[in-house]
Amino acid sequence: MWPESEGRRGSNEVATCLLKYTEIQSHQGVRDITMFSDNCAGQNRNRFVAFALNFARTHFKLETITHTFLEKGHTETENDSVHATSERKSRNIDIYSPEQSFTVARTARTSKQPYVVHEMTSGDFIDFKGMASQVRNHTTDDSGNKISWSNVRQVMSMANDPSALHIKTFYNGQP
Repeated sequence: MWPESEGRRGSNEVATCLLKYTEIQSHQGVRDITMFSDNCAGQNRNRFVAFALNFARTHFKLETITHTFLEKGHTETENDSVHATSERKSRNIDIYSPEQSFTVARTARTSKQPYVVHEMTSGDFIDFKGMASQVRNHTTDDSGNKISWSNVRQVMSMANDPSALHIKTFYNGQP
């Protein structure tokens, strides 16, 4: 979580947070990570986030990272619940600083474990767009067809094929 003055809500910020998440998971002994996101192309479903996850899989020595994009309008993620719970908590509270927003988010859930909030600053964010531009091919598949990120449903990075991203455009197990 970060104040608007520290960062935007774009692919670099999302990718950096996912990198941090994979780092935490790897330190806990997790070797395979599966994550789900909404279909927001500007934040989640793009080559920069895919590059960041491939980087994370390699850097943290994970076996696989699978990132699936949920069908628009038909799903609800845990993030939706976090946002709704935090909004309800903040309705009757005057918030004057980012620190107060962090506290509201941490204490919003009362029936389970509190939410874990990582406070981010502008210095934490990584320029994955710049890093991805160094990769030779991130726009076409093995057959030379242009990758249409608006049709991508899943991206997988695997240790047994480290230089490739495996992309699915259908949910039913088809490539």
